[in-house]
Amino acid sequence: MNKQLNYWVRPAVTHTTDVQTIIDNVCLHYGITEELLKKKSRFRTFVDARNIVMYICRMNLKISLQDIANIFGMNHSTVIHGINKVENLKDFDSDFKELINRFV
Repeated sequence: MNKQLNYWVRPAVTHTTDVQTIIDNVCLHYGITEELLKKKSRFRTFVDARNIVMYICRMNLKISLQDIANIFGMNHSTVIHGINKVENLKDFDSDFKELINRFV
């Protein structure tokens, strides 16, 4: 039987990416270790890297806010704030948007 996709149906795209792969790739890009990424430092490089990981985990992997917060040892409201920061930056900075897309 020949099945044709209709206009409204898209084939499912499966990503084999997991949280650890995302963390490794972001750490490699920023030149930091996973320990520094998870540290509660507010140094700009660490914050940006942390926010990117949180954003990708939430938007692409559909991980709950609490699970993401547990990964970094922080509150879920901090995760929401970090995700919002990345979304705002993506809207105004095309280079940042390309950076996010490379990690996905």
